[in-house]
Amino acid sequence: MINFIKNHKFGISLLAALLAGVIIVYFSGGCPIYRIFGVECLSCGMTHAVLNALKLNFKYAFRYHPMFWSTPIIGAYILFEGKPFKKKSVNIAVLIIIISGFIVQYILKYEGIIKYPGL
Repeated sequence: MINFIKNHKFGISLLAALLAGVIIVYFSGGCPIYRIFGVECLSCGMTHAVLNALKLNFKYAFRYHPMFWSTPIIGAYILFEGKPFKKKSVNIAVLIIIISGFIVQYILKYEGIIKYPGL
């Protein structure tokens, strides 16, 4: 465990900073990008989605943000400094799938094809 921490200091630090940011956003009343610019970001609704997923309420998690399932994978990318899988091609393919998913859900939301509760 000590070697793991020594080898992944940057990833652990970044995850801790992201967690702190999520906590601040959660208790400050919402997305700072939306409050400042009036435009929802690609990840708007993610906090609600992840909190619902942690409560095993996957129906509402999906309704708040359909890409909530990617959170642990993104965490693994951060923790393992962009290489959670052994093969480089798998790392790239998974990232492309995740990024494409965020972009597609954003487009569908703004086209009015999908609607999220409370947003």
